[in-house]
Amino acid sequence: MSLIKNSIIYTMGNSISALAPFVLLSIFTRKLSVAEFGELAVFQSLIIGLSAFIGINTIGAANRNFYEEGSHEDNKLYNTACFNIFFISVFIVASALLLFWSSLNDWVDINNEWIAYAIVIASVNYVLGFRLGQWQIREQSTPYAITQVTNSMFNMLLSIVFVVLMNQGSEGRVISQLISSLIILGICLYFIKVDDLIKYKLPRYEDIIRALSFGVPLIPHVFGMFLLSAVDRLIISNKMGLESAGIYLVAFQVSMGLVLVFDALNKACIPWLYNNLNSSKHSDKLKVVKYTYCAFISLVVIAVFSYFISPKLLLILAGDKYIESCKYVGLLFVGQIFSGMYLIVTNYLFYSKRTGILSLITIFSGTINIVLILAFIENYGLMAVSWSFVISRFIQFILVWYASSKFIDMPWAFEKNRVR
Repeated sequence: MSLIKNSIIYTMGNSISALAPFVLLSIFTRKLSVAEFGELAVFQSLIIGLSAFIGINTIGAANRNFYEEGSHEDNKLYNTACFNIFFISVFIVASALLLFWSSLNDWVDINNEWIAYAIVIASVNYVLGFRLGQWQIREQSTPYAITQVTNSMFNMLLSIVFVVLMNQGSEGRVISQLISSLIILGICLYFIKVDDLIKYKLPRYEDIIRALSFGVPLIPHVFGMFLLSAVDRLIISNKMGLESAGIYLVAFQVSMGLVLVFDALNKACIPWLYNNLNSSKHSDKLKVVKYTYCAFISLVVIAVFSYFISPKLLLILAGDKYIESCKYVGLLFVGQIFSGMYLIVTNYLFYSKRTGILSLITIFSGTINIVLILAFIENYGLMAVSWSFVISRFIQFILVWYASSKFIDMPWAFEKNRVR
């Protein structure tokens, strides 16, 4: 019942939060020019890229450490080590950007101030992710959902104020993101203190080493995810212009509706999955495999339905100005389905702490995405970008599933009579 309850709460939280970007999408596509929307696409891609390095993936390390044997005090000390790594990483990233400020600005074609704002927002996203993660592993779905929804509502309301009422254009959207991030930062820090999750002292050396041993191998993985899901907009902007980036971003954002659902279900299932993987009973592992196959079948059905219905949905949300986006949104929905399948099987590698192999797979898949885009964008434009996303996401899913089957012994062939 706990799994069902948490799934419902996470889904409700994600659904309400999902309303914000869809409402904003409907407003922005009518209020902003296509080029301004392209600027926002580049800005969002920059935030995703910075997030690959800020914190060095120690949120996952803190979450995984919760399942290790240890007292609350030990967890606090470990969390403290993760936060110290986060502070150091922010300093390094900010210093690197300052060093290459002018060349980066020329390449991404956005205002200098926006690059600084992106650092702040990516840093706040780490704190938010840590706070949400600590609720998730304790199966406290209600405060998780409330904080998630609060963040989305602040973001949406401030965006409406700055973009619609104050007519500040794409600059208003960026400013609203910055302000809402600072508000949610205060909320997260308050609850981190209330729940006594960190200690205000120097961390233990061994905790830093353990956190880095988990997080550092994941840097290529997170950067690979950037190559898979965000760098395409930078390439489009550079090769085809900001308007093409805006056209593609609209299609991609509509397809992200599926990701929000997958994310909610995944959050609810992780504690259940880890508990079953911890079990020595073959029947528990067989149950996990059966649910996994049912999920795969469901996703295939959703993929077929989404491919045909998504262009109509896009026109309702974005209007006729983005009719060209309809050519690509169906393919992007299919790619997101493979992302959902990947999300199901990647938890096995996180559980087994095989983050190194996960990084190799993601970098490989991301590299394929970039190579395909660069090879075909000149002749096929945004269609090449869309197909590259589908192919690279499929490759990532298949390789992660294969790797997880090698590192965690699961009855994928339904060996019912197997003795353990």
